[in-house]
Amino acid sequence: MKKEYTETEKRILHWIGLIVENYYKSEESSLLTFNNAKRLTDMEITHIQYTAYFNCKSKIKIWLGRPGLFIGSKGKLINHITEELSALLEKEIEISLIEDNILDYLIPVDRSVGEVDDEL
Repeated sequence: MKKEYTETEKRILHWIGLIVENYYKSEESSLLTFNNAKRLTDMEITHIQYTAYFNCKSKIKIWLGRPGLFIGSKGKLINHITEELSALLEKEIEISLIEDNILDYLIPVDRSVGEVDDEL
């Protein structure tokens, strides 16, 4: 079942795409790497969840297949995304990345013993 996103989550996902694209276009040394592998679709984002809090930082949880692309070299990209989204949302945010391993959905695993179920 596909999750329906709220309007805010849709806006955040759109903004992340624009921020990533503009970040790599502004970095002269990274322009070639952006064209090769740094597109938002290459990060394999599968789900996003936004939770707004009034008294503390709002939280954005992002499930994705390749968190390293989202983090960037020395954490520069995720810090840039956090700063830009904070400005756009006009509040402090905290981004949590959750690696979404698609193989967990394709190959049943018995988590109690940690072995792959051979009876498919």
